[in-house]
Formats: sequence, C-alpha cells, structure tokens
Amino acid sequence: HWLSYDMHECYWSMKGGYGAQVADEQSELRSRWVTHLQTWILSGATKRDFEILFNGTEYTQEHTCTEDGVLLGLRLDDNGLKGTIPPELYLLSGLENLELQYNLELTGPLAPEISQLTNLKYLALLDNSLTGVLPTELGLLTRMRFFSFHDQQFLPGPMATELGLLKDIVYLVFENCGLTGSIPTELGQLHQELSFLDFYQNDLTSFPSELGLLTQLLVLRLRQNAIVQTTI
Repeated sequence: HWLSYDMHECYWSMKGGYGAQVADEQSELRSRWVTHLQTWILSGATKRDFEILFNGTEYTQEHTCTEDGVLLGLRLDDNGLKGTIPPELYLLSGLENLELQYNLELTGPLAPEISQLTNLKYLALLDNSLTGVLPTELGLLTRMRFFSFHDQQFLPGPMATELGLLKDIVYLVFENCGLTGSIPTELGQLHQELSFLDFYQNDLTSFPSELGLLTQLLVLRLRQNAIVQTTI
C-alpha cells in the first residue's frame, strides 16, 4: 500500500496512475506519512539508473536508490500529505532531488536541519502551507542547482545573505514567500551559472547593482514588489 513499509520509497515517486489511485483508495493513510518515513530509511533497495541533467533551466530526472540503499530522489508532489515535515526526512543525506509541492496541508516550518541534505541539487516546495521563517541554513546546500519556493505562508523577513553561497545554482525562485527589504548584494556572486531569478509577489524594496554581475542571467522577475530604488 501507498505509505507502507511494504513498498520501498523508491517506488513512491509516482505521480498519477497507480500512485494517485492508491492515494485515493487509502486516504486515511495520508496523515500517517511521518510514521512511515522512519521505515523508509531502514528498508532495502534495488539498483536502478539515476540521472539528473541540467541544460539551462531544463532538467530530466529519474528517482532511484543506489544498490546499497541510499535514496537519491523523493517525489511526493500532489499526494495529499498533511502535517509538518518530519525530522527523519533530514536524515536522508544522500538525497539529490526532493519534491513536496502541491500538498496544501503540509504545514509548519522548514527546519534548519535541512542543511544536513548536503547532496541536494533539486528542491521544489510550491503551494504548501509552510510557516515560520526561511532558514539561513539553505545557503549551506552548496550543490543546489534548482531551488523553487512558491506560495508559502512564511513570516515577513529579509532574504538570507547566505544564498550567495549557492555557486552552482541555475534556477532560483521565491514567489510569494513574504520577503522584505533589499535583495542581498551577495547574490551577485552567483554569476557562474544563474540564469533564472524570480522574486515575484513579495515586498522587496530595492535591488543592488551587484545583480549586474550575473552575466548568465536570462530571466529576472520582480513584479508585484515594493521596489522604490533601482541602481543597475
């Protein structure tokens, strides 16, 4: 069954088809994913191919485990997940891909322990109900390539300057996430790879001239902010 230790987590990375059908039939299990996540870490694994390729802002992906049971990708988007993100998730240190978007009842904070996912390259959190503040520890995920936050309920606050440490980032999105103040000058350090930068619908007031250093940038979205000063 879906969300059961009888099925290895590698096979729960399905959207639509069997995964969605079982989710509908087993709706009472949706709020119990915290308990079952603990069993994922202990379960066995099978070897399958893994690929996550980036070409500009496009990527292809297949979620798998290694032959020794390390989970590389976890896709649980649009699965009706409820409650807070369990702390056991942050123990999956081999994760390179994590998708939890479109779970509207996924609540609570994004814990600083997310910094333990040091291999993470792709993180998608869209249309959840996360609260609290954005942890500065996000800047420690230095292998990140694709980073997308949309429509969360974070407390208003400034953007973490530590994001300037994400030197491999290609796609960086914070839409409707309660960001205030100025875009940090440190983002100008992301000139090697960054091609898509999106801060749509926040409360940002200014952006620094250092953004002019982003020579690979193709898209910059600043609509529906409170920009009163531009210096580029």
